[in-house]
Amino acid sequence: MLTNKQASNIVLSNGKQIEITLADLSSFLNSCKERGLGLEDFEDIFLDISEAVTDQTHDDALSRDLKIKLFFLRKLNFLFKSMLYRANSASTGFKDA
Repeated sequence: MLTNKQASNIVLSNGKQIEITLADLSSFLNSCKERGLGLEDFEDIFLDISEAVTDQTHDDALSRDLKIKLFFLRKLNFLFKSMLYRANSASTGFKDA
C-alpha cells in the first residue's frame, strides 16, 4: 500500500514514465469535490463530454479524428474508475474481489 508521498511509477507503451502519488489523486478528488462533483458523477461527465465532442464536430470532420477523441475519453474513464475504486477500497478497508 502506498503512503501519500510514495510514488507509483507507470511506464507508458512509448517508454515514457510518469509518477502518481496518493496525494496527487487526493488533490484531484478534493478539487472535484469543491466543484460539487463526486465519484458517482464521473461517468456522467465523461458521457457529457463525449456527446459534446460528437455534437460539436462538423459533418466534414474525419471520422478517425472523432474516434480518437472518443477512444481517449473511454480509456480515461476506465482509468479513473479503476484508480478510484482501488483508492476508495483502500480507504474503507474493502478488498478487491
